[in-house]
Amino acid sequence: MGDVSKRLSDFGDKFLTKVQERAYDTIVPVERKGFALFAIMKKQMRKNESIILDEKIALKETMSDEQIKGKKILVFDDTVSHGWRIKKTAKELLERGASYVETLAFIVNESCPVHLRPSLNIYFLVNEDEYEKSCIEITKILLLEGRPLDIDHLVVNFWIKPEKKEALLEQIKEMGYIFEIESIANRIGIKIITIDQPDFFDLNTIAQPPIAMKEGVSKVRLWIHPDGHIYCVPLTFPYVLCDETFEIDNCVGRNAWGRPFCKIFSKEFQKAYLKSCSHCVRFHTTEELGYQFFKSLRSNGFEFKVFGCTYEYLQLLYADRTNILSNFITGRINSLRAI
Repeated sequence: MGDVSKRLSDFGDKFLTKVQERAYDTIVPVERKGFALFAIMKKQMRKNESIILDEKIALKETMSDEQIKGKKILVFDDTVSHGWRIKKTAKELLERGASYVETLAFIVNESCPVHLRPSLNIYFLVNEDEYEKSCIEITKILLLEGRPLDIDHLVVNFWIKPEKKEALLEQIKEMGYIFEIESIANRIGIKIITIDQPDFFDLNTIAQPPIAMKEGVSKVRLWIHPDGHIYCVPLTFPYVLCDETFEIDNCVGRNAWGRPFCKIFSKEFQKAYLKSCSHCVRFHTTEELGYQFFKSLRSNGFEFKVFGCTYEYLQLLYADRTNILSNFITGRINSLRAI
């Protein structure tokens, strides 16, 4: 792992130099691992250097056309094997009006065709065997940071006493269909367990727009560390039906939840992000699933401490307003300790 870590440090210096030299408007990491590796590179930099990158980071899925048109963009991925993914992302940004798009990766497989390799040649070009080893080592580095790679889901960071871990594992077997994911995480002592269609959660169908139907997916994924730290990732994908004829003032969620996005964000922000209805439904059903999971733990006698939660996808889309929601969820779950 030392070799990859050293390479990453060297690469981070070159990365920052290129960003400053070429004055990109935006840096777009590709998918989860690209985003996570980018975050680790920032941690290795001085504070004033990482701030430069913070101001430029965005995800393609969260960017409006105004954020793309006429902009100079750098697309970054952690590794490139065949080159199609990073090339496809660059093509989509150009089609949406970017004036110039360059690509960059940390590790590139030498089997990747030359015309599909990243345009900035500061990457490490390695053979097939070394590429596979590098991918494993990168994943280990990301996992040792402690948090899962779920940037597009709510992640709740909590702690239980290490001696209670086995009792917790027994308890969650009673919560729904359980399966354990075999991955590189197992090699460093992290268990990844998923509770599918949990028994303790039922999403009631909302009959008025924005309509949410309970036939969607619901599950809770747990990243259990040996020291008692656990990352809870509740996932809901309810079917949401909402079109441009829908008016926010008629939203049933305003009464059902009492705290939808449109009550937390300003009127001007609502108009700019009417599409936030589907985000709102998904966020609040996900939050409710997470809350019900912790309520179930508490009712079975488990003590826990919640350190905080993140939802990086929404944080990139809605900026600091998401902190209001994150703080609310943390406080709501911690209030269970007083029951």
